Amino acid sequence: MLLFSGARPAIAYGTLLFVDLFNDSDGVGLDAHTPDLDLAGNGWVEQAGTWEIQGDTLELQDQVVADYAATVDIDRTTDFEVEFEITQISLIDHNIQLLLRYVDSSNLIRLLLFEGGDWDLQDTGGGDGLFANGAGLRLVVGSVVRVRLEANTFSVYHNDVLQGSGTSSSHSAATTIGIRDRDVDEVVQTRFDNFIVRE
Repeated sequence: MLLFSGARPAIAYGTLLFVDLFNDSDGVGLDAHTPDLDLAGNGWVEQAGTWEIQGDTLELQDQVVADYAATVDIDRTTDFEVEFEITQISLIDHNIQLLLRYVDSSNLIRLLLFEGGDWDLQDTGGGDGLFANGAGLRLVVGSVVRVRLEANTFSVYHNDVLQGSGTSSSHSAATTIGIRDRDVDEVVQTRFDNFIVRE
């Protein structure tokens, strides 16, 4: 079992595929940052926006485009889970998203997380549209959000508690995942930490 300084307690199952604890110097851009573990070896891609390390967390720095996304290709289409931790949060009039089966900004599956605790699993560009949703997933500092993908079923967890699930076969060949921050005009930025992918 691989252990990383500062990581959450390891879950006893699942081979680690990708780990980023964002331990780096303040101001280092995500595209210049090396993850702790990247079995596929593809690294991060800043699809839009400028992402930087701040206080050993990941933060979006600019807000001049509509699609503030950062992605990583894990060379895996299904049977994996991805999680991240929130270490600073502002969800006023916007949402944050965990990107799943990402092709481009118009073709993807995503988990949208809203102020108030609502969440949506949504297919964009593939025909399924909104295929699962729920309430009560209220993000606070220390929240860990996880999605488990088995075949075409996406299961959503908050702090290891199952919130709901849904099924979509759209974009089934896509191997890229990531995060998106809709933190438009907010003084307090959302910060992400402990981005982990495992079997």
